[in-house]
Order: sequence, then structure tokens, then C-alpha cells
Amino acid sequence: MKVHLSGVLLLGSIAFLHAQYEKNVGINISTPTATLHLKGKGADNTTQSLKIENSAGTNLLTVNDDGTASGSVLANLGGGNNGKNALVKTTPESAGNNCSNGGLKIETGLDNDGNGTLDASEITDTRYICNGSNGQGFSSGSAGGQVYLTSATSPYAPQTPKTVTGDLSITESGAATIAANAITTAKLANQSVTIGKISATGTPGSTTFLRGDGTWAAAGGGSSSSIPFKKITMTTGNNYYTVTTADLGGILLFDWAAIQGNNTGTINLTLPDPATAGNGVKFKISYTSFQGGTNWACNARTPSGSMYAGNSVAPANTYVSVYFTSEFFCDGTNWYEIPEN
Repeated sequence: MKVHLSGVLLLGSIAFLHAQYEKNVGINISTPTATLHLKGKGADNTTQSLKIENSAGTNLLTVNDDGTASGSVLANLGGGNNGKNALVKTTPESAGNNCSNGGLKIETGLDNDGNGTLDASEITDTRYICNGSNGQGFSSGSAGGQVYLTSATSPYAPQTPKTVTGDLSITESGAATIAANAITTAKLANQSVTIGKISATGTPGSTTFLRGDGTWAAAGGGSSSSIPFKKITMTTGNNYYTVTTADLGGILLFDWAAIQGNNTGTINLTLPDPATAGNGVKFKISYTSFQGGTNWACNARTPSGSMYAGNSVAPANTYVSVYFTSEFFCDGTNWYEIPEN
């Protein structure tokens, strides 16, 4: 008995010294990492890492090397009672003191009686989620194709729909139209209109120019003339000629060479309607190649009647190259004849 006690005291002394200097106590391990570090001898339930018995040899607690445990200590622990559930209740909140625009009321608490319903006596906290204030909204317009514009000051809210006025109009389908004559010269930047934008016939180029009638035309040389010219051969008796718009501004030359001796030739002119010809239009008629003794006469007629009738007799055996020239002028209402010698 004394020997056994000495062994116990010796083991206790060693454990005390080990704990004092190493701070940890190890059983079956040379380098314990905990205050009390036990290391088993196996890895399954056939060996135990820890076993505690009472004086009667009853197993109070046994921890096997595979992590399982047994003993009366564990058996006496028993199962705990279920905790109480937390409940949340939500209900709509009418407009009032809690929410000026209404909202949602959230109530929470523990289900003390376990009936699954949050009773009034179980409510421990109440919160509110409130609706925001109503926005300004949009006003109805008074016509189709109107647009919403924001105000000039913050918060720049939409105003009553406005009708777009000025050079641009918008339909209810979103189609935009520029008003007629809206794009004037003052609204165009200098040199912003290209040749391709000009509506004209012909081909623009370095050798052409744009005429007043909307035609691209080649410039004439200094030695040529663009004045219309037509030579008309006379015969004995009445000669009729209708002046066309292509003749205006030009010269009609009547050749009397075929009328010889004492034969007579008469020119009957029909002029264009003054309203069609226009104000400021004129043309000339001339006579040439008279033979000696030739009798001649000229009658210029318009829709309103005869305007000029003249006659003369060239001296016998006389040849005249250009004998008489007359110019006709229109003011848009009447034709006027201006004789020239």
C-alpha cells in the first residue's frame, strides 16, 4: 500500500512539474498541445481514449478512439425542449398618422402558445414601410401631336402638353414637317448649298453656266451670236409667215431675189398673242435682194388686227442689198412697229 501511494505521489509530482514548466499535461503523448492532452492507442471503437468509472465500477463516461462515447453521464443528459418560433405578421396600413399615404405594417414576436399565429399579446415589435408621396403625373393635351416640356426651374416637372409652332410641325404619328418657305437665305450658312442641290437641266461643269431659265448652258464665244436668225425666200404674190416664240429677239430676213421685173410680192405676218409673248419682247424683219422695178408690200397682223402696211417701188434697173428694216416691240398688251431706214 505504501509502495502504491509512493508511485502515485511520484506520478503526481512528475505531472505537477510537467505542468509547471510545460504548461500542458500529456498522457501517452510527449508534446501535449492542450492543458490536458490524451492520446488513444487506436482509431476505432475497440480501444478507448478516456474512461471514467465510479467506485462500484459503473461506466460513467467512455470515449472510444473512433469518437463514439457511452456511459451513464450521457444517458442522463436527455433531450432538450423545442424553442419557441419567431413569427412575422404583415398587414396593409391605411393612410393616417403612421403613413400619410398608406403602406405596410410589420409586426414580430415569439409564438408563446405554439399555435402558429402571432397573437396581439405576443407582438414585441411593430414597424412600418410607408408609400411615397404621389407624383405630379401627366396632364392631358388639347390636340394631337402635342409634346411634353419640362418647366424652366427645378425640379423641371412636365408641363401641360404644348403644340409645336414656328417652322416645324409634328403630327400625332410622330411625323415632322418643315413649313413652306421656312428655310430662307438668312437661315443658310454661306457656301452651304452644293451644285447638286440646284434643280436645273443640263450638266454643270467648268465650261457651263446656269441660265435664268434653269438650264446649264455652254458660254458662247466672243465671235458668235446667240440671236435667232432666219432667212425666208419670197415668191410672187402673197407670202404668209407666222412668227413663233423661237423667232422673238432675233431677225427675220425676207429674200426678194426671186421676184423680178414689175412683179409684186406681199408679206403677211402673224404675230404671237401679246400676253403670250410678254412685256419687253421684240424682233426685227429685214428685206434684201430687190430687183429693179419690184413692187413690195408688208402686212403685219396680230390677233387684234392689222398693225402695219407699207409698200414701195424700187427704181427701175436698181439692185438693193438691204432696202428696209422694221422692228416690232411688245408691252404684253399690244405690238408696236418701229420702222427703220
